[in-house]
Amino acid sequence: MKIQYLMVPVLSLLQACSHGTDAVAAQDYGRLLIAERYENQAPVNSCSIPIPAPSYSMHTYTLEDQGCKRNSDYFSMSNVASAVEIRFYDQVDCKEVPVKPVFPPFENHWTAHVETIKHPTTTRWVKMTEVRDTPVRGIVVAGIQLLNIEVISSFVPPWEHQLSCVKIRNLP
Repeated sequence: MKIQYLMVPVLSLLQACSHGTDAVAAQDYGRLLIAERYENQAPVNSCSIPIPAPSYSMHTYTLEDQGCKRNSDYFSMSNVASAVEIRFYDQVDCKEVPVKPVFPPFENHWTAHVETIKHPTTTRWVKMTEVRDTPVRGIVVAGIQLLNIEVISSFVPPWEHQLSCVKIRNLP
């Protein structure tokens, strides 16, 4: 008899917890936009990379595989949550970042590590040289903080038209 008294509240609780779970849609976590150039106040040869779902995994994107132009120069963010880490870098095969060069033609010239610090973050188009010129821990544009820059090169690397890869981690 006592079990019947417990079953009614437990079943009601289970029903309340599961209400609406079948209508859950894929959530949009925002987008990282990349452009080869920016001319006449408009991006040229742009593409969009969706921000992955929150996890501790780093997702690697080769710009060409995302429909972007290799050696792009600008980025923008649209409705990106806070605590999203993005590593922009210049490397031929978009593998690990940063890496010491094995052969000079394959070296990773630079890596810039930024994080969104406001929710949501939507920015104007930002040139990669603006990131380069921001002091570490400084604000690149409203909502984006530069965490680190690493230059791995035997010479002063070019930053213009060199962006070829991004890594994104959407921290939970």
